[in-house]
Amino acid sequence: MRIVIVEDEARIRDGMAKLVERISDSYHVVGCAANGLLGLNCVKERYPDVVITDVRMPEMDGLEMIGALTAALTAAGVRTRYIILSAYSEFEYAKKAMSFGVSDYLLKPVSMAELAQSLKKLELQIQESVSREVDSLEAALRCLVLPDGTRDEKSREGIADRFGLGRQDVFAQVLFYYGARNYPVARDSINRLTCRKLQAECAAVCPMLLENHHAILYLLTGVEDPQRFSAWLTSSVRIHAQTLWKGADISLAFATGWHTLHQTAMGLLDALPWKIALPGEPLLYWPQVLQSPTEPCAFPIEIENRLRVAVCSRNADRIERRFEEFRRYFDGHTVYDPREIRESYTRFLWTALNLAKEVDLVKAGQIEARRLMESILEARNLTELNEVADQLLAALTVAAGQTDTPDQNITILRAKSLIHEFYSTGITLEEIAQKLNLTPEYLSGQFHKDTGKTFSAYMRKYRIGKAKELLIGTQLKLNQVAEQVGYADPKYFSQVFKKCTGQLPAEYRRANK
Repeated sequence: MRIVIVEDEARIRDGMAKLVERISDSYHVVGCAANGLLGLNCVKERYPDVVITDVRMPEMDGLEMIGALTAALTAAGVRTRYIILSAYSEFEYAKKAMSFGVSDYLLKPVSMAELAQSLKKLELQIQESVSREVDSLEAALRCLVLPDGTRDEKSREGIADRFGLGRQDVFAQVLFYYGARNYPVARDSINRLTCRKLQAECAAVCPMLLENHHAILYLLTGVEDPQRFSAWLTSSVRIHAQTLWKGADISLAFATGWHTLHQTAMGLLDALPWKIALPGEPLLYWPQVLQSPTEPCAFPIEIENRLRVAVCSRNADRIERRFEEFRRYFDGHTVYDPREIRESYTRFLWTALNLAKEVDLVKAGQIEARRLMESILEARNLTELNEVADQLLAALTVAAGQTDTPDQNITILRAKSLIHEFYSTGITLEEIAQKLNLTPEYLSGQFHKDTGKTFSAYMRKYRIGKAKELLIGTQLKLNQVAEQVGYADPKYFSQVFKKCTGQLPAEYRRANK
């Protein structure tokens, strides 16, 4: 059985995980969470057979979590059972827990014998319900595409035989990805129309709502001619791209034999980010899309440098033009690996946000950096990536438009801009002063007066900050990192880095990887 443990006390959570796996080799803890909110996401991702959860927890308690999971798991065709743990023996808690469909209620501290008895009871219930639950072709297909871990190969083969599903039968799987915004509408209305349309081309259609992925997977049986079906679906996607299926990323795969259904479905989900690299493709084919020829992706450093100047000058129009230049760089005319595109967006937006904070264009906490980065990682197509960029751009241009007179002297802002643009070349105070038509003495004094830091201290902090980014975000060797942030001598770079951070570069990389 696959088991998830939700418990806010780390000691109890870890002890429970060890206890479960000692009871039986067939019990596997596939996830742990420290509160109901984290448990909610964990269960949706892993689809366990059993959830062992505490009642009293921060953020969301165990019963709230179970209530929230009920609808989501039912829609996904998943049956999960729950064991409630609590230090409170009130009858009302037990009564409320049972009304949520909880299978058992154990009081802390839980003994190994009690837990073993409870898990064994659930294991028997699951085994007994297998034949009862799989009472239709749709239910059979669901358990083969999204196995819950309770059925071994022999059990699944028996289900396939019962419904006449062979190891040479051809199945089509069509994945419609809608994203968080469009998924609720698609699930509630477009799904029915799509089922009818697909039904006309095959024997049966089984829709599977993948709530956590904001997608719907359609499994089609009776596909006699895959090539003809591919041509029909390609034509249909083009026809309905701006009507019925507007906003959907659609991908297709064929599976030969019931035993390959799960692997094929997971492959379709893994291939979703290829819409980042191929935004113009109406229909993606798996696994062919994984072999798409790509060009090496060189980060557009010249655009980033122009962005630095635009942000430092607080010019909303120039900031907007730099963002537009960056978008055009990834407009789909050249195919890059989607992972490299996402990494480039991460670097570009991170640079824009950090620089805006440094020059006080936006205040710390005004834009949640962590959520910004999470949104990039969650993006499955180029539209979603650009929506993240638009959110940051809107904040920056509004802030720039509201700033008539910067708090800092424009001369110092220009000096900072030059540091940010030429830090890797080892630009000096004298060189910047010359570019600004100032004496080094005047610039040095003004810089310290405006920023509270000496020029060399500011330059050192900025270089070390860039070094941290390279140590964490790339596989560059230490001497290459040193060179890219303007230090010709790697040993001296290591000394400066340790003085600033308390760690050597190699130690910092290991600690943050």
